[in-house]
Amino acid sequence: MPMDSFLQNGNLMVPVKISGYLGYSITFQGDKYLLRVRDGSAAMSDEAFVKQYADELKPQAVSPAKPSGEGAVKGRTLYLTFDDAVGDNGTAAGYTG
Repeated sequence: MPMDSFLQNGNLMVPVKISGYLGYSITFQGDKYLLRVRDGSAAMSDEAFVKQYADELKPQAVSPAKPSGEGAVKGRTLYLTFDDAVGDNGTAAGYTG
């Protein structure tokens, strides 16, 4: 499967769609601002997750990032990196989904 990847601050960034090939499940609920990538050990259902983290899932008022690089198309690719650090709420540091 061809994919675009890149290094950012020493982290390899890969498209989220690769997660499915690595055994992760991907769910998306746009009306709830949820894109969730999880492995088989995830104990919470999407509904419970949305309920518990509703405040964190709300959009923040920030300027949208502009795609960079030749051939970048806004809204086409979402990138993912893996972080072994776990935050206070049990999620990867800097990640709430």
